[in-house]
Amino acid sequence: MDPISATAVVGLLVRYARHLSGQVGESIDNAVNEQLSAVWKKVLGRFRSNPLADGALIRLQEQPDNANRQAAVADHLEEIMSADRGFVDELSQLMAMRPAGDSYVEVHARDAGPVAANGNVTISGARLAAGRDLTIGTASGAQDSSAAQGET
Repeated sequence: MDPISATAVVGLLVRYARHLSGQVGESIDNAVNEQLSAVWKKVLGRFRSNPLADGALIRLQEQPDNANRQAAVADHLEEIMSADRGFVDELSQLMAMRPAGDSYVEVHARDAGPVAANGNVTISGARLAAGRDLTIGTASGAQDSSAAQGET
């Protein structure tokens, strides 16, 4: 099973929080809703024992697009995930049960640094990334390594 990141989990939590708050444009089908609900409930159940984590999730539900609130939930998730491999496995199983047709791309950047020295980098088109040591995974689990694109 592929490892998951707190950032990927927060992405699903944000999507579900938008749905819960009734934000326009966040219409999701029943199968996707069930998966997002299961991830939300799993995280909520784990956060209930920690008032700070629980509060962070409640605040995320109130303002799902607030980057600070997303970061707070990610911080709590990272702490729990690093200490509880069983919880990580449970989340991985829930995330692996994505309904057909529901896709998202998860990007992990490691040791990212400048992509050009004494020049410019131009990126155009869709689905391009620039950087060093990028791994880009798709919903199907396939992964591609992308090289930096640029011009000097």
